Amino acid sequence: MMTDKQVDAMMALPDTLSIPLRSPIKNPGGNDYSSLDLQEPTAGQLMAIAKRTDDFGEFAIHVVAGWPLSCVRQLPAREFRRAVDYLLSFTNGGPATGPVA
Repeated sequence: MMTDKQVDAMMALPDTLSIPLRSPIKNPGGNDYSSLDLQEPTAGQLMAIAKRTDDFGEFAIHVVAGWPLSCVRQLPAREFRRAVDYLLSFTNGGPATGPVA
């Protein structure tokens, strides 16, 4: 169960987060990516993500952003961490490494 403080923090999150990429991500199957655009996950997305414990971060980005896993794996560490922190903010655990905005 979430504390009041956790609920307040979650309610203060932006509905969407666009993370500009320093270098485009090459997508062999389609358009290259110059930004990672995320939004608040739906309940269904959270349930699908919760079933994956070994690769939460990459799978969460894959589900919410709709990117192929091969492209998610090309994300630089800073952008990956920022995206994972944003998505974790919608779970009971909160962000892994601090503020996401």
